[in-house]
Amino acid sequence: MQCAYVVNNGIGVYLKYRCRPNRTENSDGKQTSFYQFQFDREALAILKAMKQKYDHIFLGMVCVEAEEICCLPYDSFIELQSRRKKAKGAIEDQYTLTVALLSGGKFRVFVTPPGRRKVSLGDLVLVARKDFPEKLFE
Repeated sequence: MQCAYVVNNGIGVYLKYRCRPNRTENSDGKQTSFYQFQFDREALAILKAMKQKYDHIFLGMVCVEAEEICCLPYDSFIELQSRRKKAKGAIEDQYTLTVALLSGGKFRVFVTPPGRRKVSLGDLVLVARKDFPEKLFE
């Protein structure tokens, strides 16, 4: 399945989607939706090739049920991947990004420490909901 697209001859967009999130309820009673996106070796190779060819690369993570698209710059993805590699002490076959949506707020994108779930390894990457498609055309 083709997930990589080029916009205006210089902007690469790699799309992934998840239909339904996992949900948890916070101590204050608010629900948080977590969408998990896996990037395997093939996806990593495609992203690397796109980076060599195009000036700007974005990961478009489509959160279907929420009807929202998280537009993460490739450099932010590499930073998250590097955190995970460092924590694990090894290169992994795939990397999972978790995209959390709080009601009315920005996307919170993170990787988890090895052996943990729903806990951010380092600072969250905040992504405005309006970044897709706005960031593609800046």
